[in-house]
Amino acid sequence: MSVIEPRRSAAQRHAARAEHNRRHVWVADGELLRSEELYAPDGYRQWAILYRSTGLHDEPIAVSGLLLAPETPPPGPLPILSIAHGTTGLADRCAPSRSPATRVELIAAGMPAAQDGWVVVATDYA
Repeated sequence: MSVIEPRRSAAQRHAARAEHNRRHVWVADGELLRSEELYAPDGYRQWAILYRSTGLHDEPIAVSGLLLAPETPPPGPLPILSIAHGTTGLADRCAPSRSPATRVELIAAGMPAAQDGWVVVATDYA
């Protein structure tokens, strides 16, 4: 004999999912979950990244963005510059990490800092 559970509301499902995520796999904010190296001009390296953050309701979420770094970094820890770019659209395809045209703009904006040994990051605002 099986027990049929009553249907849960969207708020109940959201709360259950957030609690599950809190107790399971998630790591600390900023922890890199995945990266894919993208084209970058000579002297630089660029990645589309997916990292962990915290959502509006204190639940863990995955956030995407771009990272630009010097191809040959100086020794020691590197400073980080976060670029707060303008809004690029609401659809996923508009995210800078998915849009070649926007990536070119962010590379151009970040190149002077990366040339001086900085790591430049830009979130997709998703």
